[in-house]
Formats: sequence, C-alpha cells, structure tokens
Amino acid sequence: MENQFAQLGYIGILIAAGIIAALALAEWLRRRAMAANLKSLYQAAYVDKDEQVFLSLINSLQCKMYMSDASRSIMKLNFYVSQDNLSKVKTIQSHINPDRLSENDAVGYFMAIYGYVVERGEAKCAAELLGQMEKRFAKTQNPAAVFLLLDSHLAYDVYIKKDVARIDDLRELIASAPDDNARSVYQYRLAKLYYENNDHAACQKQLELALKNTASTQAAAKIKKILTGEWQRL
Repeated sequence: MENQFAQLGYIGILIAAGIIAALALAEWLRRRAMAANLKSLYQAAYVDKDEQVFLSLINSLQCKMYMSDASRSIMKLNFYVSQDNLSKVKTIQSHINPDRLSENDAVGYFMAIYGYVVERGEAKCAAELLGQMEKRFAKTQNPAAVFLLLDSHLAYDVYIKKDVARIDDLRELIASAPDDNARSVYQYRLAKLYYENNDHAACQKQLELALKNTASTQAAAKIKKILTGEWQRL
C-alpha cells in the first residue's frame, strides 16, 4: 500500500512537471510568434511603408490571438502618424474610449496621438484629448502618466496657445533634461516660442541646437528645412 501511494505521488510529480514544461513551451512559442509578428509589422509599416500589407497583418487572426485590441489600435495610430495621415488618425481616435483602457494602454494611446495632433495645430482635437487625459489620470500615481499629463499641458501652451510666458519654463527644462534627445524636444519648442515672440536670432540658435541633439532623422529633416527658409513648418 505504501509503495502504491509512493508511486501515485511520483506520478503526480511527473504530471505536474509535464504541465509546467508544457506551459513553458507554450509561452516560448507565444513569445517567438509575437516577435515574428512584430518584425513583419515593422517591415511593412516603416521599411516598405505598405499600408495594405500592414493592415492585413495587424488584422490577422494570429495578431488578434497574441495582441490586445488596444495594442493593435495603438500600432495603427503610430503607423498613420508616421504617414502623416490625419484623417485616419482621427478615425481611429473616434473608436477608442480611453476610460476603458488600462492605465498603461491609455498612456501608450495618448503618447501615440497627442503629440501629433498638437504639433499639427489641431486645436479642437488637442483640447479634447487633453481633457480626456485630465479625467483619465486625475488620481494616477503612475510616473509615466504624471509626466505625460504635465508635458501635454506644456505642448498645448506652446503649439496651440503659443504662450511666450512658457519660455522660462522651457529654459529650465533644457537645463535639466535627462539626455540630448529630450533636450532637443524642448529646444525645438523654445525655438517656436522665440519665433512667436519675433526673436528670430534666438529661434535659429535653438533650432541649430535641437538639430545637433536630436536622435530622430524625421525631426532632423524637418529642422533642416526650417533653417533653409521653410519657416511655415515651425
């Protein structure tokens, strides 16, 4: 009898070990499939810039199995932002309720869309999104959400209100920026306010510094065009 109980216990251990191994294998396969999907999505969206292929991948059953609806919507937003397709961006926005997203997904969503519409000068859309952020993150303790809300208010003041009173705030942020790329963002915003304040020499200086510090090839290309005379892009 004791031997039978011992055998049953041994079998139970083997079954448990088998279940753990199966779960580990399933997780490994899931991660591998996810990595392959993301690689294909990146290739279609940002290398080939093929909307049809990108949409066929992002809407595929495989992507739906491994990615949440929120994650897929945010990826679509990022794609259409990269294509500067405001109409498609607003269409996706109309189908997303930030209050129904997890806090991390909400941060990702607002990061994907807000900077684009505010820099485009879309005042109504930017104000709507800012109001949604204030409501969604009213009681948050998430540092990323707190930073996003503060930075979104600053961006609204710069791009929509064109409030030159924020010049001193931007100077402080430039001095305390954690890295050159972050510094370049504030330098670009400061250049915009100098331009609004008719201080074109200071504006040009900040643009040159932003160009030196940015890690974004897209931002660098835009700044170069501004510095060569296309000031309407600022």
